[in-house]
Amino acid sequence: MIKSDFEKEIETAFELAYTPVMLVKQRLNGQDFLETAVPLLDQIRNQFGDNSEKVKIAARTMVLAFNDKLNPQMSTDDLNGMIRMLVNNGPLVRMFGRRNG
Repeated sequence: MIKSDFEKEIETAFELAYTPVMLVKQRLNGQDFLETAVPLLDQIRNQFGDNSEKVKIAARTMVLAFNDKLNPQMSTDDLNGMIRMLVNNGPLVRMFGRRNG
């Protein structure tokens, strides 16, 4: 699959934000992922709007980048659930957004 320029930019931004956290803490976990991904998604929402297709693309790109680091990797259903959770911007997601911003 060929990535768009936007997907490449999101993946780079996520990697730049998440890699230092991962290296310092010497672990991969969902809380660290959310604490990194949610503020980035908030910025995208501010720029393009809550219902923008770019929010969906960004959530998918960050979830897949995180999943690539996991061993074993998440199932397709788990991936889709995490993407939906980020896109829907529910209470759990907002908790991580408020914590960081």
